[in-house]
Amino acid sequence: RLRVPRDPPPRDPDLPARPQPRADLHRQLHPARVRRGGPEPDEPAAGLDPGAKKQMMDLFLQYQKSGHTVILVTHNMDDVANYADDVLVLEHGKLIKHASPAEVFADRIWVEKHSLEEPSASNFAAKLPGFDFPKQPLTTDDLVTGIVNNLRGETNE
Repeated sequence: RLRVPRDPPPRDPDLPARPQPRADLHRQLHPARVRRGGPEPDEPAAGLDPGAKKQMMDLFLQYQKSGHTVILVTHNMDDVANYADDVLVLEHGKLIKHASPAEVFADRIWVEKHSLEEPSASNFAAKLPGFDFPKQPLTTDDLVTGIVNNLRGETNE
């Protein structure tokens, strides 16, 4: 007869934390739940390791490309910059802006006033002395392209 202990043995604090299992991706977001009108996950990428998060976001993109609308609720502005076509900004339950990511992040003062964070690429670009970005970089790809263009002396594009 096999006896299963009620409490797992204590973890050794010197061991690194185990990464979030990829199976949790399916627990957090099963496409059938969303299609059936089941409970919508809030911040479905929270707690996922980067590989599982990319896998989940690729699933969203594939679902969108097959003709479906994907609504992503997030506080992560990098996800907004990388994946959103259309952004609804809510503040205290009220819609305060409906625009593209480029339009939402174009006014840094507005972004700060409404307690949003700039995407990492935009924030990094703003801190680069001597670099001119004619178009605000929102994604890492935009940032790399802008840096390369600056180094080549091609900042008018």
